[in-house]
Amino acid sequence: MQPPSRKGDTFDQADWDVLKMVTSPEDVRRAAHAALPEFFKEQLRTKDKDWQNMDEAEWIDMLCTIETTDKKQQEAKKSLKQKHDDNRKRANDGGEEPSKKHVLHEKKTKMSNNNKSNSTKASGISLYCVLCQKAGQPEWKVRNHNTNYCFHADNYAKHLSGRSKERNKAMDTHKKETRTTEKKY
Repeated sequence: MQPPSRKGDTFDQADWDVLKMVTSPEDVRRAAHAALPEFFKEQLRTKDKDWQNMDEAEWIDMLCTIETTDKKQQEAKKSLKQKHDDNRKRANDGGEEPSKKHVLHEKKTKMSNNNKSNSTKASGISLYCVLCQKAGQPEWKVRNHNTNYCFHADNYAKHLSGRSKERNKAMDTHKKETRTTEKKY
C-alpha cells in the first residue's frame, strides 16, 4: 500500500518512511478511549487513577469492571420495567388473563380503526379517502390516498352534493370508465 502523498506526486515521491513508523502506546490508548461509550468515559473520570497513567493490565481490568456494572444496571432496569408492565396488565385486566378470543377481537378493532384514519403520517398508517369511497371508487383507489390529498375532491364534491339522481349518475359514469379501461388492458 502506498503511503500518503501530495496530489500530483508519483509513487516514488511519497513519504515511504511513514510506513515504517510504529504507533505509540499512548496513541493507541487515546484512540481506545475515544471509541468508548459515554457511560464508560464517565466511569473512568470518577476513578482515582487517571486512565492515561494506567498500565495495560489495569486498563483492561477497569474496562471489564465497568462493563459488568453496566450489564447489571441494564438488567435491573429491564426487570423493573417488566414488573411495571406486569402490574399495569393486572390492573387493567382485574388480575385475570384475557382469552384468545378477546385478544383477537381487540386486534381486529384496532386494525379497522387504523384503516379508517385520515392521518398524514406515512409509516404504518393506512390511507383512506372518504370522497372516493362515497363516489363508489374501487378499494385500491380508496386506500391509495387520504381525503386531504384527494385529486378529484372538487369534482366529487360537486357531484355528490346534489340529489341522489346526480350521485347515481356520477357513480355509473365511473363504473363505465373502469369497465372500458379493463377491456383495454
